[in-house]
Amino acid sequence: MPKQQDPQAWLEGIRQEAEQAWATDVPFHIAKFDLGGSLRPGFFGSTRVEGSDVASGLWWIESVGWRLFDCGYVFMPVKERAFSGMQDSNVIGLIVGIYTFRRPSVTQP
Repeated sequence: MPKQQDPQAWLEGIRQEAEQAWATDVPFHIAKFDLGGSLRPGFFGSTRVEGSDVASGLWWIESVGWRLFDCGYVFMPVKERAFSGMQDSNVIGLIVGIYTFRRPSVTQP
């Protein structure tokens, strides 16, 4: 969820996306949520980045009729900075959860 967006508006958007996908009769729906991250701005410690309300997002998608099938997580680097003459480098990025939902009528492959 973007920091400036209202949580209720974000959840409403999640629900609308799930309903639109359900209406198209596709067998699968994929949702991505920012789970947060950690930034190392240098030698001064680290800053935590808050993520989305995953539990509520998953609940809204399942309330439409989708069932959680699989999930995975990736680290999306935004910026990498290496300091000259040093071995350390800072990687700035977010952890993203990728959730795959399927219709209950879809059989297991």
